[in-house]
Amino acid sequence: MDELTKIYHKDCGGHVGYVKDVYAIKKDRMNFYLLNMRHPDCMCDLHLGCSKCGSYIKDEKELTLN
Repeated sequence: MDELTKIYHKDCGGHVGYVKDVYAIKKDRMNFYLLNMRHPDCMCDLHLGCSKCGSYIKDEKELTLN
């Protein structure tokens, strides 16, 4: 597998997943990997749980690379 870049929750900095290509369209679910290395079912219905703060991430705008 290609090298993946970690994705974090903007509010608390908790690690929530990975992306394959940092320049790809954010809504491309095949570019996004969950912590278990699986793709989400749908990026339009993104509901990731942040293990650090316990809140749910409802939009890709709440994610950051660092």
